[in-house]
Amino acid sequence: MRKILTVCLLLLFCSTIFAQADKPEKAIIYYEQRSPGASEIQTDLIIYFDGDKKAMETFRLGSKRRLDFFDGKDGYTVLFSKNTAKKIKPSRLRLIFPRMYFLTESEAESQYVFEGTKQCLDKECKVYSKDMGESTSTHYFWNGLMLKREWRTNTSSLLQGDLNTVATKVEVNVEIPKDKFEIPTGFQFIQQD
Repeated sequence: MRKILTVCLLLLFCSTIFAQADKPEKAIIYYEQRSPGASEIQTDLIIYFDGDKKAMETFRLGSKRRLDFFDGKDGYTVLFSKNTAKKIKPSRLRLIFPRMYFLTESEAESQYVFEGTKQCLDKECKVYSKDMGESTSTHYFWNGLMLKREWRTNTSSLLQGDLNTVATKVEVNVEIPKDKFEIPTGFQFIQQD
């Protein structure tokens, strides 16, 4: 159940940071993701943007678990615990880059309520929220990049509790390592389903 919850929460969060006119061409965002409570889940994420390319590294307890990347043409998932890599069907790219991490600011403007501005990482962010019945999602944007996401559920929800994802560091207009968009040497490639 905990693994299912973690996967669902990661999928919900990954949809919030993609294209915006004033978004830097290249950026690296370091996140800490926590689900407060008795069974606290902590996940660290690093998201890379390089033009049309994007990648997300996921860490649990300090250990790299996976790398999901889109190289401008195709999407891939690399599982470090199994030393395997898999090409992702185009129809499934939304699953490896969920809306919670890759929601664009323009999408937030059209689908969410503007709540004003707040600080995150000493940066003035535009804040948008959306009540989805069973949960509420709030996103903080700076220069088209999502720096914070708060997801709160009602007690009647299947996924009870909160999930907070906060940027701990942002680097813009930096060189992105090429290996973030490559399958590591020695990993077994599994054909897509």
